[in-house]
Order: sequence, then structure tokens, then C-alpha cells
Amino acid sequence: MRPKTSTRRARLWQFVVVVAACLLPSTYALSVDETRAEAGIRYMHMVYQSCSAADPQFSTNSAETYAAWLRQNREAIAKFADKPWYRKELAAYLAGEERSNPHRRSLCETLTEHLALSAKPPDPALSSPEKTWSMFTSALLKADRAMLAACLVGIAESKWKPLLDKLSDAELASMGNATKEMSIEWGNDQMKSGWVSTENGTIGSVVFVNIYGNWKISEL
Repeated sequence: MRPKTSTRRARLWQFVVVVAACLLPSTYALSVDETRAEAGIRYMHMVYQSCSAADPQFSTNSAETYAAWLRQNREAIAKFADKPWYRKELAAYLAGEERSNPHRRSLCETLTEHLALSAKPPDPALSSPEKTWSMFTSALLKADRAMLAACLVGIAESKWKPLLDKLSDAELASMGNATKEMSIEWGNDQMKSGWVSTENGTIGSVVFVNIYGNWKISEL
């Protein structure tokens, strides 16, 4: 049985978020003098080439946002784009994708959303995990569903979206009132995790990811 569309999209978003956060698999080799952030950009570059090769309309529809992404990452891209070793790596990747990725269309749709995000200036209200959490709890108190959705991505978005439609304004406000504090315990400039405490003593985990300057809740 195929997973539900919302579940597949959450997993795909998680894939994009992970790549954007440069948490690459240990088997993905870094080139000489390359940081993991640069390796993440290189990997995203290959994913885009794969989507474009599979569907020429994809490159047409995403031309503007892709151009913005290229400008933002031009220094990192210049380190590999015209190198023979990268062209060889890209050719091998495209050949492998052609054989083994049955969900390419969904992946490319998700990548389009990711590129659109990269073209927008960061939202000051999401400029740190603490600010995002403040916005999230404030939105709970106000039962502002649009504001809540703006704080979420990936698994958290998939989990909370049906709740936002189901819970009443009073129930959302009650959740906001029950939340006491959030503290960051670990992280870097791309991903941070922490703990959330409530008035009844319950402690839960929260994960934030940095998507082009916007810190969003990816797990809660």
C-alpha cells in the first residue's frame, strides 16, 4: 500500500530540509577542502539537474527561483560546477536516478517549493528558534491557524495540519497557556533541538531547521 500523499510529502520535505541543513549521509563523500554545507549545495544541484532531465517543463517553471538560488550560492557552486570530477559524478547520479526513483515527480514538486522559499527574503519573526517559538505560542493563544502553519515544516507540518482543522479556538488557546518554556540544548547554524516544558510537568522535544534564514519547527 502506498503511503498517503500528505505522508509522502512530509517525508519529501524532510529530505529537502535535511539536504538544506547539510546533514548528508556518511556515504556521501566530500571533495577536498569542501564543507558539509558546500556538499549540500552540490547535492541539491544534482537533484535539480535530475528533475530538469526528467521533465523540461520543470526547468522552465522554476527558472526564476533557480536563478535566485544560483546567485545566492554562486561561490560554492563555482568550486565544482565546471570540474570534470563533478560532471562524472552528475552523470552517474542521473543514471542511477533514472533507474531507481519512482517518486521523482513528487520530489521535484517539493524541490520547486524549496526553491521558491530560497527566493524570498527571510521573515524577521522567524530569524531564530526562540523567535519562531514565541510566534508559535502566540499563535496558539490567538488560535491563529495561518500563523501556526507558517512556523511548521516537514513532519511537524504533517502532524499539526489536521489538528489545526480539528481543534477549536479554545482548545488551541489552552495548549498555548499550558506551554511554559522552550530551551535549546544542541545545534548549529542549520539545525537546533531542544526541550519544551508544560505546566503539568510534561517535557517534550522540538527540532528547528534553518531554511534560508527562516527557522521553522520540523519536529514537535
